[in-house]
Amino acid sequence: CVGCVWWVCDSKTKYPLQEKLYTDRQEGNERETNQGENVMLQLAKSYSKSGRTIIADNFFTTLEGAKRLTKIGLAFVGTIRSNKRCIPEEMRKHPSRPVLSSRFGFNDNLVSICSYVPKKK
Repeated sequence: CVGCVWWVCDSKTKYPLQEKLYTDRQEGNERETNQGENVMLQLAKSYSKSGRTIIADNFFTTLEGAKRLTKIGLAFVGTIRSNKRCIPEEMRKHPSRPVLSSRFGFNDNLVSICSYVPKKK
């Protein structure tokens, strides 16, 4: 995004607690890799060891980010696109699986993943 703000909000009150301003990359600078993960970890840092749960969409969700949050005492729930490299092949394929079915997997006993088929195709 160009000139946007990322927010940490309280889920009960919806009150904004913290923000990070993004003003686009400067001309001549390289494109940032894992931008969503980096932003999420920066914003979550001040909540370390608080036992809170971070909830985010697929822009911020990575397997490594989820592991890193776990290691600093935070839980994480997020959506992730099925084409990400960290998603096992068994979790990606679901054309033959029944609608409303779920499949679960685990990674390093730190991360659980659930593949859900909400509708056909």
